[in-house]
Amino acid sequence: MVQALLKYCTDDDSRSTLEYMAYFLRGDSTPLRDHLSRKQLVIQSGERNPWHDYGRADELFSCTGIGQYAADNAPAFIADLNLVNLDVWSMGSRVGRIHLCLVKDKSDQPLLLVDCVDGSERIVESEKKLRSLLDAVYSFADWIGIAEIKFNCSVDFNLTPKKFIDYVEKHFENHDRIDFLSRFASNCSNSLLPHPRQSFLEAFQKYHAAFVQGPLIRTPVEVHV
Repeated sequence: MVQALLKYCTDDDSRSTLEYMAYFLRGDSTPLRDHLSRKQLVIQSGERNPWHDYGRADELFSCTGIGQYAADNAPAFIADLNLVNLDVWSMGSRVGRIHLCLVKDKSDQPLLLVDCVDGSERIVESEKKLRSLLDAVYSFADWIGIAEIKFNCSVDFNLTPKKFIDYVEKHFENHDRIDFLSRFASNCSNSLLPHPRQSFLEAFQKYHAAFVQGPLIRTPVEVHV
């Protein structure tokens, strides 16, 4: 269908969009992602590729770099199957990341933990962009079949996570709620790495479980603005 439309398309902008879509249908999402990110935030899941998924200090505050102070722990971020990153793109560059973790409550019910939103302040500079971040979390939770989302509201290392937490606390009640949560799968890296390492979370640090402060919501939920 896209190829047929290209034959009759005379508008340059529309033709470019169709060409990006053709690349996407062939399995290459990069051209379409970069094109769309020039008009809006584009949010996609991580690729489980170390060269892409390791955080870099020029992109993210909470970087995990090969050869840096966290190097001995860095492989655990890729090996830990509880963790998922949603990368935030703007103007063709990755400018932020939503750190997610699959966890369970004391009744062993699965929840999606929003551990931290990290990156450039441009991803939290407007109500529309903040809502885009929240909608991406909703969409991902729905895609993996998780009905409840827990927000970690104890992050305070820079303005980007603070602004997202302010947005969450403004729109959801019980932001002082505390739940005891644990990683859904026990130390995945034990069987995947030559030495056991626990990946770092803002909510859990390097522990398997912790008390986490922040609202617990069910999806779908309306944000009251």
